Amino acid sequence: MVLVVLLIVRAVIGLKEDDQLFLDPAEAAFEAEQKEVMSKLHHLDPYVKAFAYGAGGLLAVIAGVVGYQIVQTLLMTKA
Repeated sequence: MVLVVLLIVRAVIGLKEDDQLFLDPAEAAFEAEQKEVMSKLHHLDPYVKAFAYGAGGLLAVIAGVVGYQIVQTLLMTKA
């Protein structure tokens, strides 16, 4: 649940991100805004990665437990 919320927040912040290079001094405000957006995205990245790895690990544990139960059930029916 937390991972989904983090991904949604990251996507909303990422909507404001532009792939532009501001060379005109008159557009310095846009450049500062883009730097702020990138800063927010970089700040969220470790949390997104941590929760994604945690979700993947939990999925692996669940798959292992289910697999073990299936093997045990198959061995019990053959005996």
